[in-house]
Amino acid sequence: MVWNTTDAPVGRYYVFTKIADAAHTRYLYAPQPITLLDPGSGLALLPAPTLLSPTNGANGQSTTPSFSWSHIDGATSYRILVATNPAALPTDPTVGICAGCILNATTPSTNYTLSALVLKPATTYYWQVHARSPDFFGTWSGWNSFTTAGAIYWTGNAGDALWFNTNNWNPKRVPTVSDAVVINSNAVAPTAASSFASITFNGGTMSGTLNVDTVMNWTGGMLSGPLRIGAGASLSISGPGEKDIAAGVQVANAGSVVWSGTGNMGWQDGVRWWDLPDSHFEVENDATIFRVSACCGWSYPALVNAGTFRKVGGNNTTTRGANVAFYNFPPGLLEVDSGTINLQGFFTNSSPEALVFGIGGPPTSGKFGKLNIAVCAELPRGLRTVLLNGFLPTFGQTFQVMSFPCTNGIFSNISVPCDGTGHRFQVRVTSRSATLVVTNCSPPKFTAVDTVDGLLHFRFQGESGVS
Repeated sequence: MVWNTTDAPVGRYYVFTKIADAAHTRYLYAPQPITLLDPGSGLALLPAPTLLSPTNGANGQSTTPSFSWSHIDGATSYRILVATNPAALPTDPTVGICAGCILNATTPSTNYTLSALVLKPATTYYWQVHARSPDFFGTWSGWNSFTTAGAIYWTGNAGDALWFNTNNWNPKRVPTVSDAVVINSNAVAPTAASSFASITFNGGTMSGTLNVDTVMNWTGGMLSGPLRIGAGASLSISGPGEKDIAAGVQVANAGSVVWSGTGNMGWQDGVRWWDLPDSHFEVENDATIFRVSACCGWSYPALVNAGTFRKVGGNNTTTRGANVAFYNFPPGLLEVDSGTINLQGFFTNSSPEALVFGIGGPPTSGKFGKLNIAVCAELPRGLRTVLLNGFLPTFGQTFQVMSFPCTNGIFSNISVPCDGTGHRFQVRVTSRSATLVVTNCSPPKFTAVDTVDGLLHFRFQGESGVS
């Protein structure tokens, strides 16, 4: 839709669109208003804030800096942009996007602190801010630059693996909350009191207790002590190298994990990876988690999911080996948006609506999620779908989303609610597979019309039980 605003008066507008054919009518509307400004009318923009901290040209800054700027009367919020190239920063007050920015955030206050996003060490950044309100755009400030401090590297030269021994670091000082820590080799033993802005683990052995409340990058090495990913924190597992977890190690994820790259993970017996409620573990590859070896009388390694475990990348198979268990507990979700998750080990589920399948193309395209289970599948009571890539299913299409040798229980919710396209998926379960079949929904019925604040509100009722 193109709206020619040449003769439209300055002011605030709410835009909606009517879409209709012979059989259907729909209304699409934008919940946020559009404010038109006439540069020739003398209408003032909100003035530009003054950038206070970091000061322009500041060096040695934290990789999780705090930004602050002056208050602007009439502003209800502020937008802050950060980029590595000043040319990426916009000057047009009506523009709120920045394709080349690493940060584009809004806040109601005059300060903003990075937490989950950690900047690169020894890098120059550029930032700017403008004020916002429901009625006016804001003039962008000029940009300020700052440069982050260099990384601090673990050497282990003292030979004792102690985090707080300055002789184990280059430069020779203990890391602080402002430092980007890099560990490439040798044994290191962090404690619950260890501090850093970010930590990158490329090799060596990590023992002791590692608490991550910001960002951790893991590309290689052996984790031989407990790891906690805090709420709001993130762990990136990447690269071609193998990542191993030693026998009996406990990993507790309350934040976000992203696994990419081609490197597999090897878990020894007794490993327990806990995805806690509200956590996320996203798989962007086709790699494998496998049992390294029997050890120490421990039980098989296992992932215990009460958060969301989702495969979003890779077109082939992500595998959990024959002796790696997967336990799905309430309110855990197992979602497959791309490729196949292959569970070869013990699988149990007690979460009521545990499975979500992404459908991003017709059956012949293979662009839908699939789950293969090598043992008797304990099926959840419900199943959901999510449409991807703008795909709209057509009547009669079938998608085999699960395979298994036998089942314990059946889907009690065998119909996925209508998706707004006039179709829904019905689940057909056999002794060895589950298939989604596209069926038609009942047409919606017009029930009432109301006038609220001068706007017409229409009510439609579809099939029973669908909202």
